[in-house]
Amino acid sequence: MTASETEFTCLSDVDLFADLTSQEMESLQQRVPGRRFQRGELVFSQQEPVNALFVLRSGRVRIFRLV
Repeated sequence: MTASETEFTCLSDVDLFADLTSQEMESLQQRVPGRRFQRGELVFSQQEPVNALFVLRSGRVRIFRLV
């Protein structure tokens, strides 16, 4: 089993990436860092610029906008 087979990825389940070839998908998966968040952990803040796309594999996320 290769390293890419042992790492979980859910990018193939995202419609945004549906038109990628298997080679393009593999290349993208190698560049995408996975990250786990603990319950109650802040994922990002509206005061900080976000330069990422978040794909939720499992669980729930609460989104708040402070006005």
